[in-house]
Amino acid sequence: MKRLALTTILFLTVISLLISQGAHTDSKKEIELFTTIDNAMTRAETQPVVLFFYASWCPSCRVGKSDIESNFDKLNGITILLVDYDKSADLKRKYGVTYQDTFVQIDSNGKKVTLWNGGKTEGLLKNVIRKENL
Repeated sequence: MKRLALTTILFLTVISLLISQGAHTDSKKEIELFTTIDNAMTRAETQPVVLFFYASWCPSCRVGKSDIESNFDKLNGITILLVDYDKSADLKRKYGVTYQDTFVQIDSNGKKVTLWNGGKTEGLLKNVIRKENL
């Protein structure tokens, strides 16, 4: 009888943890995956767009991505698009990106507005140039 009660408690605890994790995951916002330069330029007509050159093997990239996703509410309309550092040679060349964890803000013509490395959410807020300041 004790074994059945212990098993039931363990089962209910696991279910409770899974449900609470699911609720947390559903409310978490994630950085969008980069689709096309056209999509990014269209968005840049109305709001700041930043390309985040990210590598899954890069520790500082993972920390930065997690920090940004946790602080989306502070970004006030900044669109962050994730660019696969290892598969984007043309974009790296175009924007002068030489290593991962690089951020490039672009305008509606696809031109580089500003470039910086690292900094997570704080770096985004410090470095992004708002349309009214261009």
